[in-house]
Amino acid sequence: MDNPNPHSRRDFLKYLGAAGAALTLPNTTWSETKKMPNILFIITDQHTADVMSCAGNTDVSTPAIDSLAEHGVRFTRAYVTHPLCIPSRASFMTGKMPSQCRDNVQEHSTLGTHMKRAGYDTGYFGKWHIQPTRETRNNDEWHGFDTIDTRGLDPVKTENSIAFIKQERDQPFFMISSFMNPHDICEWARIHSGREDEMENGDIGPAPAPSQCPTLPTNFNPPDNEPEMVRKRLVNNERARTFAHPTGDWKEDDWRQYRWAYCRLVELVDREVGKLLNALKETGQLEDTLIIYSSDHGDGNGAHGWNQKVVLYEEAVRVPFIVSWKGHTQAGISSDALVSMNLDLLPTCCDFADIKLEEALQGRSVHDQVMDNSQSAQGHPFVVSETKLFGDVMGRMLTSGRYKYIVYSQGENPEQLFDLQNDPGEMTSLAYDPKHRNELMRHRTMLSDWTNSIGDPFSLDHVN
Repeated sequence: MDNPNPHSRRDFLKYLGAAGAALTLPNTTWSETKKMPNILFIITDQHTADVMSCAGNTDVSTPAIDSLAEHGVRFTRAYVTHPLCIPSRASFMTGKMPSQCRDNVQEHSTLGTHMKRAGYDTGYFGKWHIQPTRETRNNDEWHGFDTIDTRGLDPVKTENSIAFIKQERDQPFFMISSFMNPHDICEWARIHSGREDEMENGDIGPAPAPSQCPTLPTNFNPPDNEPEMVRKRLVNNERARTFAHPTGDWKEDDWRQYRWAYCRLVELVDREVGKLLNALKETGQLEDTLIIYSSDHGDGNGAHGWNQKVVLYEEAVRVPFIVSWKGHTQAGISSDALVSMNLDLLPTCCDFADIKLEEALQGRSVHDQVMDNSQSAQGHPFVVSETKLFGDVMGRMLTSGRYKYIVYSQGENPEQLFDLQNDPGEMTSLAYDPKHRNELMRHRTMLSDWTNSIGDPFSLDHVN
């Protein structure tokens, strides 16, 4: 899991300064050459990276997602910029960190606008959740989607997406299909804890006996020296304790049934993905369409006794990221290159559409990595995620490949440092181990340089 190309601070600063050329459009039309592929971005809600059968998980069956991985590249180290839907979605739409677009997301250009200007017929179907929701959704000039419909449950989102796929057109399409599941695991947890709620996007039936459910994860317990504020979210925050995380009284059997339900909800959304792929096949467009599959964040899935998101452990911040264009991309490749899903999506789509970006962004296109095997090991020297636990308790994460650094703004033991190569479950923090002091300081410096470079107000003064 270690990044094969370590970077110095000088490399880091050079990386921050990379910029693109002026925005240009392709010289030829799609109808003449079909060199510009259709682009379909499928985004689900709360899908953690390893709950797919193509990732080797035997508790779940995801044939549609697996087929994308079979014909493309699956990035195993893809991280979100924030493990919560609203900031994550603003981030992937703009290619900016959440802290950069928090005050007014409409000050930044969008993925949809870039694709529309390049000659694409643009459509968005499904969950939106970019605040202020009504204002951003109704601002066609800002978001750039010719057709947008955010109504309906997951099967309706599929129907609307398929109708868009089947439209006759003389230009390529760019479409985002945004599904809710497996987010309904939040509702399942509340129902399981005796609270009134409803799972709207599909029935999975009652959970079987715990002995028939997935086993507990090996990292089920909290790690050593866990930051004080992580557990405080579960105990001290009323809404979190009763609504987001109604798991305080759960036994191990409850967590096993939770993990069963989560797998079934992933399978539900996989069926919707399969319907989209079948529509592309039926219309003869599958080999003309670049498909990217990802999620806005993950889910704790029982790791460290955590459900839902917000925390900076792997299960919440690492997501699927599959780039697949049948007959064009490398097929069946797994890459451990570091990817920032939210930052890299926009430059990747623009790269495949032959758009050169005018503005310098922190994101990197993965075009060369998925098209040329010799590039498959390259990626970011590090990726960063931001979070807000509750109240004014903020957190930041930076992973450089082998090591992962987490720091929260308040509380006892605010820092964590994990060796993901030897401790992938994040059970033993090295932040207070004198033997790893140099590694801790190196990651502090990288994060401090990053926050300063993008104008992120998060401070590390309390740990210096």
